[in-house]
Amino acid sequence: MFRANYEPIFLVGLVILYALRNYYGLIFRSRGVKEQGYNTWLDRFLTWISELGLIVGAIYVFTDWLAFANFPIPGWWGWMGIPIYAVGLWMLWRAHQDLDRSWSPHVEIRREQKLITDGVYQRIRHPLYAGYILLGIGQMALLANWIAGPAFLVLFSLVYFQRVTREEEMMLEKFGEDYRSYMQRTGRLLPRLNLGHSSSHNSSLTPTKK
Repeated sequence: MFRANYEPIFLVGLVILYALRNYYGLIFRSRGVKEQGYNTWLDRFLTWISELGLIVGAIYVFTDWLAFANFPIPGWWGWMGIPIYAVGLWMLWRAHQDLDRSWSPHVEIRREQKLITDGVYQRIRHPLYAGYILLGIGQMALLANWIAGPAFLVLFSLVYFQRVTREEEMMLEKFGEDYRSYMQRTGRLLPRLNLGHSSSHNSSLTPTKK
């Protein structure tokens, strides 16, 4: 049962998230094969574990199992979660659009892999990760529960720290100095402050993101 006005917003966002993932997953499966794979059993396990963070949120909304961990929140905190959640969903959609054929749900190099440095990738290298982290922060604001609120943010952080450095090493191996230069003018999750020259870099090149 719903205990606050923010819980339906969380559920709507969850439906949108899974719709986006299923849509781009279908596109991914219809396209070319990988050139080289870097996915490990630990990647797969942590990705599965991170899904539990979303499932726990849904369990909290529809049952009273986690009610013992509820806490009161001020109205402004819940409302703040709405734009954060919305920006996270937008960033996931925009990053998939910019990646196009270079996107993969796994840690791998695609045969058509390119390094795209425009669009949302013009300022940050991992907008998909940033989008998921924003979703986690939004969930924490929308669900007033010590377990369900931070569940996804905590569990997805394990995926991020497991993958991000290896992904950048993979991209350096594939694209060499082009990617090194790209790293120097962008941040991982937040834009660098010294980006005066970055708008001139509009190559058709892209990092694989999850």
